[in-house]
Amino acid sequence: MSQKIKDLAKLFLTQEDSQRAVCILPHVRSDGDAISSSLVLSTALEKLGFRTRVLLEEKVPDLYYFMPDLEKIEIYEANQRLPESFVLFVLDCHEASRLGQRAIFWQEAQELYVMDHHQVQEAPKAHFVIESDRSSTAEMVYYFVKSLEEVSGQTLLDLDMANNLTTGIYLDTGGLRYSNTGPDTYRVMAELREMGVPVDRISEEAFDQVPIEEARARGLALMKARTDCDGRLIWCFFRVRELLACSVDSDQLGYISSMLKKIQGTDLAIFMQEDVHADGTASLRLSIRSSEDFNAAAFAQSLGGGGHLRASGASLPIEGDIYDTVHYVVNQAKAALA
Repeated sequence: MSQKIKDLAKLFLTQEDSQRAVCILPHVRSDGDAISSSLVLSTALEKLGFRTRVLLEEKVPDLYYFMPDLEKIEIYEANQRLPESFVLFVLDCHEASRLGQRAIFWQEAQELYVMDHHQVQEAPKAHFVIESDRSSTAEMVYYFVKSLEEVSGQTLLDLDMANNLTTGIYLDTGGLRYSNTGPDTYRVMAELREMGVPVDRISEEAFDQVPIEEARARGLALMKARTDCDGRLIWCFFRVRELLACSVDSDQLGYISSMLKKIQGTDLAIFMQEDVHADGTASLRLSIRSSEDFNAAAFAQSLGGGGHLRASGASLPIEGDIYDTVHYVVNQAKAALA
């Protein structure tokens, strides 16, 4: 457990009664790590007498239906403002730009706390805990909860919280297979398993259960996939009409880049999909996966995105012909691999 997390727990428990209301925000298009971390933090703080709200930009993807405490989640409504008495706790994200419409809260909050495990380009501000060597934000929240227990003298972690923490860690490490899985991760998972968490069931729900619509989309992706650089690069691109044809929404397809990465000889896999926004503008969303021989985070950062060494993402505005943007990304990938 890092000293920064211990210090943040001590600092957080010094909040005056007037500030014991917390709005918890994960990043847009929240994944299992972001959602589970938010739910666990909310439960822990409520046990300590805080009032909490967990506010997402979009509805929770169907993939996570098995997670406890999903009823805590609220969906952001246009022009919603942060109540004056609330402090802000941002999880799995360290910049306002990844909060979507909720970014206004970043400026409005009386106090801002951030916990994230993604790589950062700039030095973090006060009340920021960024640990890029951690497997997941869920792992960091586990240590934060244990620190809160130590400072408060109360037992906070229960079985539902342990289930959610396990889900977040398991999903963000690809079932403990990715390079971000360190020795501490296994220690945390062992303790959660000892509490009675059914890891086998979580594994099946998270990785082995696929709706037929998503299975069709995966099949289409394999049909459309193209390779370059002697097979080191594999990429695929979906238009909105193809998402509609498969009856899936864009947030159901995060696994496709990981699937493409499994093709033998691949060092860089990129799944691109067209996003058309309510204001009529469009962007190209990228999901990037890589082998140990390629830095996915650095490549994503070169395109205005970010993430982990082996799993990252980015979003590029589409100006003009969408295929020009797709070819730009592919050419950048070829140059990076060269």
